[in-house]
This record gives sequence, C-alpha cells and structure tokens, in this order.
Amino acid sequence: RHSQACAIAERAWIDALGGITAGSDARAAALAAFAETGLPDRRREGWRWTDLNPLREGGFTTPAPRFTGTVASDLLSGPFAISRGFRLVFVNGYFRQDLSDIASLPDGVTLGSLAEAGEQCVSFGRDIGGADTGFSLLNQAGATDGALIRVGAGVTLSQPVHLHFVNMDSGCHMQTQIKVELGAGARACLLETHRGAAGTACFTNQLATVTLAEGARLDHYRLQEEAADSFHFRDLRAALARQAGYESFTLTTGARLSRNSGFIRFDGEGARCGYHGAYLLSGTQQADTVTQLQHVAPDCTSAQNFRGALDDRARGTFQGCITVEKPAQRTDARQSIKALLLSPRAEQDAKPELEIFADDVKCAHGASTGNLDPDALFYLRARGVPQAQARALLIGAFVSEVLDDLAAATLPPDEAGQLKDSLHARMQAWLAGNGTGGR
Repeated sequence: RHSQACAIAERAWIDALGGITAGSDARAAALAAFAETGLPDRRREGWRWTDLNPLREGGFTTPAPRFTGTVASDLLSGPFAISRGFRLVFVNGYFRQDLSDIASLPDGVTLGSLAEAGEQCVSFGRDIGGADTGFSLLNQAGATDGALIRVGAGVTLSQPVHLHFVNMDSGCHMQTQIKVELGAGARACLLETHRGAAGTACFTNQLATVTLAEGARLDHYRLQEEAADSFHFRDLRAALARQAGYESFTLTTGARLSRNSGFIRFDGEGARCGYHGAYLLSGTQQADTVTQLQHVAPDCTSAQNFRGALDDRARGTFQGCITVEKPAQRTDARQSIKALLLSPRAEQDAKPELEIFADDVKCAHGASTGNLDPDALFYLRARGVPQAQARALLIGAFVSEVLDDLAAATLPPDEAGQLKDSLHARMQAWLAGNGTGGR
C-alpha cells in the first residue's frame, strides 16, 4: 500500500469524482477499484523510474463544465501544416461545438463528442487486453468527454481529422477519452494536439482505444507540448484485424512529467504496425515511454523506432516488450531506442524485452545512449559552422531519423510531405531554444 500522505492526496480526487459516478455502476466500480489500489509507486517494476509524488501533491481539481474565457488562436491553430480537414476541439476536457468543424461528413462517418453520443468507454479496452492501472481506473471513473471517430466499412475519409485538446485553467485535472473504430477496408488519418496556456499547471489523463477491422488503415500523429509544469498521461490500446495497418508517431516536448503507454494486439494474419516517437526534453522534464506489442496471429509485422534528446537534468525512460505467441509464426518485429545526452546531468533508462514462444520469427531489439560525436562536431566547426549551429545540426539529424520510417499512406503525397515538414519544424523550434549551447 502507498503511504498515508499519498492516500490523503488521492482521497481528494475520489471525493471530487463522487458526484460524477452517481448513477453509473461502471464508473462507481472503477472509482472503488481506484480507492483500493491508488496510483502506482516506485516499488512496482514498471514504475521504478517514475516519482509520482509531485503529481499527488498538485492539488488538482475537476474543471468547470464550460470554460467561458477566450481561447488564444495560437492554441487552436493546426500545427501539422495541413489546413483542410475536420476539427474537434476540447477545452479543459469538454467538447466545444462552437470551436469545432464537423460539418458535411461523408456517409458512413461519425465524428463528435463521446459524452453527447453516450459512448464513453468506461470499461476501457478490456476487450482488447492490457492491465488496468490507477490512471486508467481514475479515467474510467471520472471521464468528462472525449472524441468519437467511427468510419464505416469501405469508406475512405479523404480529409484528416484534427483533435485539439487545450488546457486553460491551472490546477485542473482533465480525464478525456478517444474511441476510434474503422470498418473493413476503411482508411483515415488522425492528427492530435495537446497544448496548454502559458503558466497552466494541469493534469491530463487520457485513454484511447483503436479498433481496426480487416484491411483498415489508420495513420495517427500526436504532438504533446503542454505547459512546463503540467502532467500528461496517455494510455492507448489497439486491436488489429487481418491485414489491418496502424501507423503512429508521437512528438513530446511539453509537460513536467509525461507517460506515453501503448498496448497493441495483432489479432489477424498480416496485420502491420509502425509505432514510433521522439522526445525532446530540457530542465527537469521527464518522459516515460511504455510499449507492449502482443503478436497473436501469424505473418504480422511491427516496427518501433524512438529517439530522445535530453538536455540539462532531463530524464527519458523506455520500457518496451514484444510478445510473440506460439501461433504467431513468421512474425517480423523490430524495436529500437536511441538517446542523446546533451548534458552530463541528463539521464536515459531503457529496458527492451522480447518474449518469443514461436520458432519461426525475425525479431530484434536494441538500445543505445551517448553524447554528440566530437569528431562530427569538430568537422563542422573546422568548416566555419558556429558551435550552437553545429550542435543543432547534429541533434536535428539524429532525432529526425525517426521520421524516415513514417508512411502517411492515407494522405496525398504532397500533404504527407507537409506533415513530415511540420514535425521537422517543431523539432527545430525546440532546438532553437534548447540543446544548442556548448557543454
């Protein structure tokens, strides 16, 4: 059990959510389970590198149902450089119809608010798999709203869907959900942004489920750049049917402490998944990445490629497990995590794992951590490139390697190029203010 101080802090959340759970047996059961287990502590293997006490001590409260202030236009602008598309905006965890654009939907497509549709997934992902944590239980009990994306069989959503999650009030906790369902042969692109007003210290706790039927394809790109004192936790669970394809990339530059967890199950023969990410951190930021890819069916392919750049006293952690069950013959699974330490006080921890029960597979994993190559830095300096610019060039080239694996197959070639360019631009914006000084 966690300490008495932790229990007192978590009791405040339980009391605050008591009214929300009224009338829902599923929510009440989730809240009761959270009251019993609480948030994990560092004695649990998956959390031994993560100190949650600052989160417990944050005193976060449930936000008001409707934010009445002005939302700055820069928080709502599309960071992915693709102007067209549908848009769903959530402010402080609640859907804002007036800021969204979901008109003229094609037949067979549903976009909107989970709360308005009455489809909040309070029994989150249990039909997919993965274990509940204190965070998922807290969300199931107190989810306020979320995005519903449903594309019917054979439908190609020709325009991307933009999800904007904006935090405006400091001291609030946002419990949101995303539910994505693609029918057989359906195709869609999802662009997701998390931002906060300057100076806001918030706690975002999001759950997402992705269900892809036979031959469906989803490209999913996320940008997490919340305010520096915020906390961001995200738990994804995805199930891929036969010949389904899921491409995912997350760029993390924000939040004091963030955790990006993903559980992906390969249910059908020939399913494919690219699950990638990059984190650029400075100060005392920490970003955790946890992946669990479960290969159940034969002839499936998965690739994981993560890059990190850590400055000052920042810390990155990666825990990735690939499980290949006995029926999953001819699985091809790759996993790679590489990090650059830009300061002698920065830290990277990695724990890649393989659990293989089949005998005809191609699986590989690897992790490496190091500093900038002094020979490469000297080469650039000797040719007149200033110190800061030389460091920025090397760091940018290292981190951008992960973008080479991205295949935005659901977008036209010109927009796929724009998508990659915009991610490069976000990386360069971080480099302009971090990691370029000499140490």
